[in-house]
Amino acid sequence: MATPDDFYAIAWREIRKQGIESTLCIPSGNYGNIAAAFLMHDLGMTFKEILAAHNANDTIPRFLSSGKYAPEILYLLWQMQWT
Repeated sequence: MATPDDFYAIAWREIRKQGIESTLCIPSGNYGNIAAAFLMHDLGMTFKEILAAHNANDTIPRFLSSGKYAPEILYLLWQMQWT
């Protein structure tokens, strides 16, 4: 069974064969995938950027910038502005 880091390792290998630098963009809610991407980075399989996309509930971006995990409910699902 493949795991997220398997996919990133394969993508990294194939992109490097072509001499291309790439940005990895991971949507909100896929924090296991974000962790896998950072693990691959730590193992030397670097991407140009790793983007963690998020909505108004920006718990993870705040954690990454401050080092403090402080979840809070900013919007309930039915209040979200989908633009």
